[in-house]
Amino acid sequence: MSAVSLQPKMALLAVVLISLSSGFACADTITLTGTCSQSIVNATNNHITFNLSNSGNGTATNILLLPRVSGGITANTSMHANILAPDSAIGFDIYMHNLSYPGSYAQNFLVEYGQGSSAFIALFPCIVPIISNAQGAVVVGSVSNPSGSLYNATIENPSFPVNAVVQVAVPPELSAKPQSFNLTLGQSSVSQISYNVTPIVSEVGTFTSAIEVSYIYEGMHYASMRAFGVSIGSHAAAGTGNFTLIAIGAVIICIIILLILSVIRGGGKAKAGKAGD
Repeated sequence: MSAVSLQPKMALLAVVLISLSSGFACADTITLTGTCSQSIVNATNNHITFNLSNSGNGTATNILLLPRVSGGITANTSMHANILAPDSAIGFDIYMHNLSYPGSYAQNFLVEYGQGSSAFIALFPCIVPIISNAQGAVVVGSVSNPSGSLYNATIENPSFPVNAVVQVAVPPELSAKPQSFNLTLGQSSVSQISYNVTPIVSEVGTFTSAIEVSYIYEGMHYASMRAFGVSIGSHAAAGTGNFTLIAIGAVIICIIILLILSVIRGGGKAKAGKAGD
């Protein structure tokens, strides 16, 4: 009986398809969550602690934290970590000085990170108390996306009249116009603002953004915030369409591989039968 040998072209095709299938099946996911400690920042506890965790099954590399803080000045314009493995977390202390009015402040943290040869960036907004933990009455009631790039937000003020500043915080993948509003909020009022958010990159996904409202009243600074997601490429959940296509592609490739192996085995049996004759 002679040994069964693969035809060179068939063998090469099988190797390529197996490699592609392995790439689809083994794609790792990085899922980052960023939070701020709620400890009051003051002359003694003079830093904000930002915690970053990864609940995915992939490792984030070359992590660069870019804090965009308010309510004081920081020398930590950027901070670095080498890796963030799956199911792990790291903390960054952003030291503050020249603290401003006491109260609550909206802070934004940009995180750049890598996965393989690709680079990504994400925004993590949060509220931090400085000198005093002041809870403002003004809140962002809702954020909606009625059509295309148009977004609406309602600002609710159940208390006294205030002059507020509204900021639209977006990551570098997006552009918001207008990005800030000066808004006079009457007593017991509900105001609506409209703005446009458009992508400036070709990536597909959902990117965290935030509406942030701040004002000063009787020597205290107040801030409130509502995060919302902006989808690029589809209004469906980020990555769902791509994942479906990848899954279908992986199934098709597996079927093709099985057919090729079946043909190879059939050819081998035929050759073995002839050799036996």
